[in-house]
Amino acid sequence: MTLQANALVTVDQARAFMKWLDGAPPDDATVEDLVNRASDFAEWWTNRPLRARTFSNLRLAAQCGPKLRPPTPPPIDTSQPLTVSLDGRALLVWKTEADGDPALAEAVVMPDPDAPGLPSYLWGRYNWCGAGLSPLPIQLSYTGGFAPVPGQVRDAVLMTLETLWRLQDSHVADISSYTNPVTGATQFGDAFSLIPMQAKQVLDSYRVTPV
Repeated sequence: MTLQANALVTVDQARAFMKWLDGAPPDDATVEDLVNRASDFAEWWTNRPLRARTFSNLRLAAQCGPKLRPPTPPPIDTSQPLTVSLDGRALLVWKTEADGDPALAEAVVMPDPDAPGLPSYLWGRYNWCGAGLSPLPIQLSYTGGFAPVPGQVRDAVLMTLETLWRLQDSHVADISSYTNPVTGATQFGDAFSLIPMQAKQVLDSYRVTPV
């Protein structure tokens, strides 16, 4: 067992948390499984990726407006490479002050007004309609999600991990299944009871509505 790419806490963080629980800590493979499952539950509940990951060469439909929103929720990681092309032509992108004058760029990474520190979309000088020759004229590569993972998200994952461990240790987990819409993995257990209420309240602030 190894940690998944979407793992929201480390094995060491999980062990440091679990040492306060009753009983002997489980082996590394069990801890990794618990971290993976708790992270899956967090992304399932919020309906979005949470931990930063790279998305390469995404093909996107034409959008006739200046704002291009990536298909995953913010933030866009401006410390990582970001490339975007329209109708096969690479655009000059501005992400940070290190890129010079944003007025010279063809695509500018921008935050929404109500979240000034959260890069959310690309403003395009030429809109994003394309020439109308392709249904998917936009090609985008970027890193999106949180790095580091916010502390309150880690706390919510650890609370869920504790619930999973206690149920697993006492052999009372309900065996019903669901498919995680983010990872595609099949998970087992009653999702609504396995995520503690306090964890749900934290994760609700990161939740997005499916479109």
